[in-house]
Amino acid sequence: MNNTTAFHPPRHAVPGWAFNVLGTYVLCIGLCNLIGNTFVLLVSYYRRKKIKPPEVFTINLAVSDLMLLLCAYPWMVASSFNHGWLFGDAGCISYAFFRFMLGLVNIANITALALVRYLKVCRSKQVTDMSWTSAWLSLAGTWLFGAFWALMPVCGWSRYTREPFDVACTLDYKTAQDSREGAAFMMTLFAFCYFIPVAIITFCYICIVRTVRSSRQSLNCSNSSTDDKRGAEKKLTKIAVMVGVGFILAWTPYSLVSLYATFGDLPSLPVILSILPSMFAKSASIYNPIIYFFMNDSFRRDVTAMIKFSIPKPGSTTGSQSAWEKTPTGRHLTSPQRLMMSEMGSSKRSDSPAKTTTTALVTQVDGHEAPSTWV
Repeated sequence: MNNTTAFHPPRHAVPGWAFNVLGTYVLCIGLCNLIGNTFVLLVSYYRRKKIKPPEVFTINLAVSDLMLLLCAYPWMVASSFNHGWLFGDAGCISYAFFRFMLGLVNIANITALALVRYLKVCRSKQVTDMSWTSAWLSLAGTWLFGAFWALMPVCGWSRYTREPFDVACTLDYKTAQDSREGAAFMMTLFAFCYFIPVAIITFCYICIVRTVRSSRQSLNCSNSSTDDKRGAEKKLTKIAVMVGVGFILAWTPYSLVSLYATFGDLPSLPVILSILPSMFAKSASIYNPIIYFFMNDSFRRDVTAMIKFSIPKPGSTTGSQSAWEKTPTGRHLTSPQRLMMSEMGSSKRSDSPAKTTTTALVTQVDGHEAPSTWV
């Protein structure tokens, strides 16, 4: 691997405490990633019989984020506390490949999820519900998309090299200034892996917000709306916006700095300015579990019940029903529990028309059936 001194600052240009701060930050992000996305997979596992096709995108996000934790974070943490890259050129290429591929898988996954929600909410009359075949093919497409672009530098179209802090590796943006092939790769990459996904996500969520607002105005005109409906619509709109905003906040600073490093004056770029956007991008792996927990009541109840279930209370007996078993997610664990919950819920099946309308809106906007699902 051909490294350039212009791209890598001298070791003395970066103070030792900065390496330690960086390593601590990545370690904390990794722990949050592990906890949050593990809960996503655990809840999905216990709900596996009720999962709908669109929900596999959320599971795929959690899987790719946890793979990122295993394939990238330990290398960067170890190198940060070592104050320099530890794993040589081969390790640099491997790290950059997995980091780049998994990041692109997430971008493609979030874009696909935005399209699915857009079709469900805004084109529900023209498009049928997603089938399992379509869901699995879409998931395979996200991985092929990430693998294709990550393999290009390995095959000779651009290349991987070390980042300015010399504790991680990324694309060598200097190749865009050295050759037309490098410039063509960078321009194509920015178009297909950032600008087009951002445009699709923005379009989809703007249409979703407009549809929700239009439904609210229609309900107000008919004088049949309730405070619960308005509250549900407002919450669902916030969730949709937060998913899109989280993606844009995480990746836009990194993309802009990368764009400047590609076509601007690379040596004049301050080292700290080159590393901060990368830190924002790494925080993307913890956004979705946080959004689910604080903005989705069903997911929060399931996670809280799982935590309570794992901590036995003083004086508890094995025959008593656990907090987890009382949640919608835990009710399917045994046949007696299903029968008991069915009997308990039989008196509550005659919901009012207003509540049915609200539930239908929840299903449309958030891509799931309430209250049994949470994504």
